[in-house]
Amino acid sequence: MRNGFTRRDFLKVAGVGTAGLAVPGWLTRALAEPAAGASGRSLVMVMLGGGNDGLNTVAPLADPLYGKARPSLAIPKDQLLQVNDDVGFHPALRRLRDLFGEGKVSVVQNVGYAGQDRSHFRSMEIWQTAQTAGVVRDGWLGRCLHCDDERAPHSVSFGSEIPLALWADGGGVLSMENPQAFDVATDQRHPQDRANVLRAFREIYGIPREGPAEFVRGRGLELLAQIERIRTIAQKPPSPVAYPGTGLAQGLRFIANAVEEGLGAKVYLIGLGGFDTHANQRQAHANLLTVLSEALWSFQKDLDARELAGRVVTMTFSEFGRRVAENESQGTDHGAASPLFLMGKCVKGGVVGSAPDLGKLDQGDLMWKVDFRSVYATVLSRWLSVDPDKALGGKFEALDVMGS
Repeated sequence: MRNGFTRRDFLKVAGVGTAGLAVPGWLTRALAEPAAGASGRSLVMVMLGGGNDGLNTVAPLADPLYGKARPSLAIPKDQLLQVNDDVGFHPALRRLRDLFGEGKVSVVQNVGYAGQDRSHFRSMEIWQTAQTAGVVRDGWLGRCLHCDDERAPHSVSFGSEIPLALWADGGGVLSMENPQAFDVATDQRHPQDRANVLRAFREIYGIPREGPAEFVRGRGLELLAQIERIRTIAQKPPSPVAYPGTGLAQGLRFIANAVEEGLGAKVYLIGLGGFDTHANQRQAHANLLTVLSEALWSFQKDLDARELAGRVVTMTFSEFGRRVAENESQGTDHGAASPLFLMGKCVKGGVVGSAPDLGKLDQGDLMWKVDFRSVYATVLSRWLSVDPDKALGGKFEALDVMGS
């Protein structure tokens, strides 16, 4: 038998039905003391899956071409929440507009890249790898993040799979669909046996072994302890700020708990889907923006109340915007450039860039003016203190949107 049993070997041996067993071996060392990066900064990324309609999210106030292109979908000027002389937020973003008024939200206009092909798969691949050509197996964050002393995951994601943006051969990503249900899976056909199965599992992993089996045993014990840590964070008593019951809001509440409890992750990635609004967009999009706005407001206010606001910046992104003209189904089809939001105490509030020029389109799409990798370069270099060149495969100018 060969020596040097690895974590990958452990995952193969211990492939039972539990989300927790997909976690590499940085596990319970975080229980004894906060992770090395626990007092550092975190980036929270909110992915708006499906292609958010940026033109209605941050809409022009006085461009007549807007109403002509969208006779049923354009937001009336008197309903928009004005943020400067040129644009206003969708009325569903009232809470986010409040944070903008406090100087905690920056809007980056006309974000995109050259050669948009309007494919969900390809566009998201480009956003998550930061590469516009070729096939790339690792993500822009996975390339440049690592575990500090293996005391913590460098990233946490919410979902059944690790997002490509966080992927790297070195691991270090904790991925889970529901922190409340982060537990060892037992046979659901026999729920009455669960306690006995877990007790047997702990007893087996409590027996000292030799060689590779000892490695597996140690990882099993670490797994059980990490499960307990995640559940403790998830079940932390409510903060003074009430969160909505949406999945996005509850995920952000867990992130606030994790930051306070010193989990130590540098990046958290969470998604809100449903933005592929080809038909009957008006109410569906308003509902999604309400979910987003209220969740972000609760999260920021919670960070403020816990005195954690100086440690977290939140960023939204989507694979593309929508076409300028509405379609025959009172929806919008896949487009190109779109605005995104940066939020936090350390963000310079305001609007970066001008309103989209609806008189100068690219095959019916908004023209991009800010390369999305410039936004990435900004959060890497000016927030996470990471050299962005390795992550992005080149030099991209950072934006002046970060304070101290």
